[in-house]
Amino acid sequence: FFLVLAALVTGLVWLADARLFRPQRQRRAGSAAGGPPEPILVEYARSFFPIILLVLVILVILGSMVGVFIGGARKRAFVDASRSQLNMFKGQMEQYYMDVGSFPTSQQGLVALRQPPADLRNPTKWRGPYAGGDIPADPWGNPYEFTGDGATYQIWSAGPNGISEQGGGDDIM
Repeated sequence: FFLVLAALVTGLVWLADARLFRPQRQRRAGSAAGGPPEPILVEYARSFFPIILLVLVILVILGSMVGVFIGGARKRAFVDASRSQLNMFKGQMEQYYMDVGSFPTSQQGLVALRQPPADLRNPTKWRGPYAGGDIPADPWGNPYEFTGDGATYQIWSAGPNGISEQGGGDDIM
């Protein structure tokens, strides 16, 4: 903030001197050799303005580079969080399989980890809930994708683009 303010003040002093005060000083001094001396404030403004401007440009470049690196770190953190959640689902699925004898079907979905499916052959085998709370969305706010036929299952996140590509593209499995 200070550098922006300093650049603005020195630039305004420099501009005001060039457009307003220097012509007046020159008229008053007439044709004296060397012209009138510049006030110290104008001299400082003229010498510091380009330096402050250069520092601001460097700071903007560095700031944009940091923004790019932070964006990449955030994406990696979201991918890691999604993988962690998927691993947790795998553990819950294994517990469900040990109790019920099959994995949930696509129709039953991940909700079968929270409440017994209505079409379960033997509801007394269901000993859940297997998930501690509601089934969370992935880090990008999309629901996790699930397919299952009772014998096998797949769970994945649609990934950063939010488009499910059946485990392809940027999907996370």
